[in-house]
Amino acid sequence: MNQFLKVILACCLIIVLTSCKESSTNKQPGKLDQPDNLSVERLDPLHQSDVHLSKNIDDKKVVKKLYEKILSLPSFPQGTISCPADNGVQYELTFTLESKLVSKAVVSATGCQGVTMNEKIYWAMEPKGKGFRALFEQDIGLSDEAMMSLK
Repeated sequence: MNQFLKVILACCLIIVLTSCKESSTNKQPGKLDQPDNLSVERLDPLHQSDVHLSKNIDDKKVVKKLYEKILSLPSFPQGTISCPADNGVQYELTFTLESKLVSKAVVSATGCQGVTMNEKIYWAMEPKGKGFRALFEQDIGLSDEAMMSLK
């Protein structure tokens, strides 16, 4: 009987330790890691404009608000949808916390205006975009036309 209790106790201990380990490694990005810095790089594969953008934002409030805005966007719709023309211009966002990578995101400036982050595609096209595009343009200092490479 004493041997039986030791086996049961050992099994319980293994279960508890295993579940603690899993819960600590399964933290969701964005819920626990709040970035304090953002680097933005403009990607223009067709070289349609002389507008080049490489910007670093270290205002923690601005970075946090933009990061949380992305996470609050609705999921990109499934199935076939009609979108405006896409000229390929994108913005690569690198969110860091104390110089360590938290997340990378890619914002499509035209077309369906999707935002890809953490292997999920969000929909930023208004009205579903909840003001994301205006906030992003303001934070990086570009007009709507400049963001899309129209000027």
